[in-house]
Amino acid sequence: MKASSYCINIDTVNGQIEYRNIDLVEDILYMEVTPRHGDLPPGIPLFHTAFGRYLLLYNLDHYVKALRAQGFDLFTSSFLVNTNKVDRIVVTPHGNIAYFKDAPEHAVYISKSKTKEYRHLIKRD
Repeated sequence: MKASSYCINIDTVNGQIEYRNIDLVEDILYMEVTPRHGDLPPGIPLFHTAFGRYLLLYNLDHYVKALRAQGFDLFTSSFLVNTNKVDRIVVTPHGNIAYFKDAPEHAVYISKSKTKEYRHLIKRD
């Protein structure tokens, strides 16, 4: 399935607004919703990719349904993660964290129940 969406980067690139066609399966590391307090309206899905952060005006439930069969899963109620891009899960006293292949600067929290489901990805240091 080739699924893409035309999105806007929330960070300017070389001082310019960037629009990009995002391949939902190949490009997205994870999604979250914009928080209640901040510069952006709350509840908008925010896509994190290796090359930027992008907005599209659908709710997260839309993507949960559309991308589940492609390997996306809710690691918490706010983070929809492309599990094909997860490198490892690290268990810490302060919460469990999923790290991404080829994007070590990106990480998201993962619930205890999801950690059990993805225990094959747990790496012990």
